[in-house]
Amino acid sequence: MKFCTNCGAEIEENAKFCANCGACLEPATQSAQPVRQEAYQQPTPDIDPSDKYRGFPMKWYKFLVYFVLWLGVIINLYNGVNLITGNVFGDVSPGQVYRLFPALKAVNIIFGILVLGLAALELIAVIKLLQLASVGPKLLIMMYLSGIVLTIIRLLFMSIATDGYLSIPDFLKDPSVISGLIAAGVMTVVNWIYFKKRKSVFVN
Repeated sequence: MKFCTNCGAEIEENAKFCANCGACLEPATQSAQPVRQEAYQQPTPDIDPSDKYRGFPMKWYKFLVYFVLWLGVIINLYNGVNLITGNVFGDVSPGQVYRLFPALKAVNIIFGILVLGLAALELIAVIKLLQLASVGPKLLIMMYLSGIVLTIIRLLFMSIATDGYLSIPDFLKDPSVISGLIAAGVMTVVNWIYFKKRKSVFVN
């Protein structure tokens, strides 16, 4: 004897449905299969493994490392040597200037050495950039910022060494001084943005 599991009515042994309530008496033969959800992956652009620049346009980088920075090294070496030897006063001899302002000689020698150090830093930055080293862009930004700081501090010490005869406002009227500071500031910002976007290239 068999009974309906839904209403309890008596049913035949082989019945598939209850005659009383109509309930299905056969057990479910299929179980619901869990739906497998694949995590969405954003498609990545095809990158040639042999491309060391990872598909980035690098014209500015090549212009920097093969021309601009080498020119900067030469200019800093030239300026550093001239500061140390005193050949920065045009047609006036260094001796005449230093007799009037003896402290100015020490200022020029010290900052001449610092400018030579700046040239060395720039040279190291070029080498590291050519090697695609991660420290390369950092050295480049450090070099430009150091140049700005050195220029401002030198102007301040020159003003002190000449007892205000050469004042900072006078220096700031010089187009070469202003243009040099602006150019260094612009190069700092431009290169910071440029190399930040290409961080994945400089990984060595």
